[in-house]
Amino acid sequence: MTLLGDLLLCAGSVLLFWGTCALFSKKPVVVKLHALGVGDALGAFLFVLGLLLRSTEGRGLLAAAAVALLLWGPILSYALGRGAVGDEGREGE
Repeated sequence: MTLLGDLLLCAGSVLLFWGTCALFSKKPVVVKLHALGVGDALGAFLFVLGLLLRSTEGRGLLAAAAVALLLWGPILSYALGRGAVGDEGREGE
């Protein structure tokens, strides 16, 4: 279990770093927000899951944090992306 926890911690750290590095690219804001949202949501979830596998105490709190990260990360990324696009990017509504 500890090896799997360590692997999840490393994978989560890499995804968090990857999402943050995407901010320094010369791509449009929406593409940057997408990379940041995916990297942060999945990376933080994997990181908390790795902590959950490694810890012996506070598992309920870590499980609640994992569920909250899975729900709120993509929702907030979507809201930020919609706000960044503005009214001119919302065709068909």
